[in-house]
Amino acid sequence: MPDVYNTITSAEPALVQRIAQALEVRGADVQQKSMLGSYLAEIKFPTNARVIEIGCGTGPVARRLAGWPSVGQVVGVDPSSAFVEKARQLGAGLTNLTFHEGNANQLRFADSHFDVAVFHTTLCHLSDPKGAMQEATAS
Repeated sequence: MPDVYNTITSAEPALVQRIAQALEVRGADVQQKSMLGSYLAEIKFPTNARVIEIGCGTGPVARRLAGWPSVGQVVGVDPSSAFVEKARQLGAGLTNLTFHEGNANQLRFADSHFDVAVFHTTLCHLSDPKGAMQEATAS
């Protein structure tokens, strides 16, 4: 059976909506928030850092990043148009946060555009995680 996150663009809309809800529940979980805070605290963000979150889903991590010290701009990227639309709704009002539909292996940003790339629980769902990491380090 294929990984549903890897094939999310062809998943049934009802399934995509259930996953979107689950992503928000997981993002609000106290243990998940603690884990995220722990590893974000280890990152040395430059002042006014430009950060990309690849595989952002509905955006709970990107929203947290948008308020993180030293972070100036956050861009969330996900292949699911439904996830991106929900992320835009939930992130409305955060002026330093945008979301784009896109592929982790073919980012549409200029090389060296971002200071930090975040793959929060994403790499395990990709067919070519090594390629995605190479693409992220170029961006």
